[in-house]
Amino acid sequence: MYASVETGNVGTALNGKETGGILHGTMALVGKEDRVSIFLKRSITEGTGGQYSSKWKRWVRFVDSLPAYANAGIYLEGWNGNPRAGEERLACLLTFMEWMYSEEGLRTEQVKGVMTAVNTTMSLEGHTYTGLFDHPLILRGKKACLRSVEEQRVYNDEKEDRKKLGVCEEMVWKMRELAWLGSDNGLDGLVRKATWVSAGIGYDLASRAGNVTRPDGKKALDHNTRTGDLVFTVRDGSTSTGTRKITGGEDLRVYLSAGRSADNDVLLVDIGPPTDKGIRLRTSQTSLAPRPIMRRSTLESLFLTDLCDWIVMSERRSEQPLAGRWNPKYKRDKLVTRKELTSLIKESATALELPAKRFSAKSFRSGSATTMASAEDFRDAEEINQRGGWTIGSTVIHQHYISRIQGKGPMAVGGSGYGIREVERLLPVAEVDGDRQRQHV
Repeated sequence: MYASVETGNVGTALNGKETGGILHGTMALVGKEDRVSIFLKRSITEGTGGQYSSKWKRWVRFVDSLPAYANAGIYLEGWNGNPRAGEERLACLLTFMEWMYSEEGLRTEQVKGVMTAVNTTMSLEGHTYTGLFDHPLILRGKKACLRSVEEQRVYNDEKEDRKKLGVCEEMVWKMRELAWLGSDNGLDGLVRKATWVSAGIGYDLASRAGNVTRPDGKKALDHNTRTGDLVFTVRDGSTSTGTRKITGGEDLRVYLSAGRSADNDVLLVDIGPPTDKGIRLRTSQTSLAPRPIMRRSTLESLFLTDLCDWIVMSERRSEQPLAGRWNPKYKRDKLVTRKELTSLIKESATALELPAKRFSAKSFRSGSATTMASAEDFRDAEEINQRGGWTIGSTVIHQHYISRIQGKGPMAVGGSGYGIREVERLLPVAEVDGDRQRQHV
């Protein structure tokens, strides 16, 4: 198999042989397993590829519904491989957009997503239509899919009802009480304590749930923070600086077993980015700098001690996910699941008389950013991008998470302006207890 690239109206194969019938302005890759096609597919993650595949099916369904005389082919190749004029391909895409609007009930942001998936999927197979998907008529067609005023009103109401809020510091304290202090050191208790470890990291590093829970699905990438990703700075009088660095796992356990105290001798921990196989770190887009947890507030100090105690009691090795526990009965590692983490969040919300339905595993990311935003010594918006793993220069945190930003971890902020009262102010009046409403007046 080989790829063929058109020059003018004549296709020239990569191996020097000529091929005919190549679309103008396209590179047609021959065969699904073409080496170039496989190479191009490395440009997107498996998760994104899965989303594109789902949306691509809508395009396939549309093409299959067309009568033979109007069918431009899955890759707009025309009848029996005969190329169609650019105007005909454009007309086919516009008809597809109208079909999504009228028959499928999709609106602008959904249509944009499908068109991006179709364009990307075609390009990954080597069919590049330069400028076609950015044609002024395509852009106008996307605008034509806007919701009506009434549709927008209904959409806004439904979106508000589905809105998830960020966890606040009081909720984090309650999680520690429920999962860490309220559990013994038996197998079930350790699994519960592991959930607190996941919650603490999720909150203080503004982590995605996938970084602190078991991967979902057979093909899901393992982004879990490893025990060896933690580098502790500890006291050591034998060095010129009086400190040294040791990794999480056996090194830390040996250090603490020599009569050292986690409270007094462990000064801070730097948590690096995920290092497991298969993880592609976008070094040009995301900061790889380790993120520190120190002793700048009561909550942050307690969590640092909890991390040390957890590594000792769980006996996690450096290559193992931090938030897990070996199950001797089934002879396998028991990692914290997304469901267990979500349940702990909802438990804490219920205990504080907040509506549990308003919180999910994503609440750590938004709650962390919002807490940091409320600190008085806020300085640089880029600090939060680095701590939470957002793309350098990203503004998505302004749009979806917070209105102000601060670079310290939320545990370090301590007593910030984002607490349970601020959470309640974000809720509809009907979801806040009447007595507590009067307290806010």
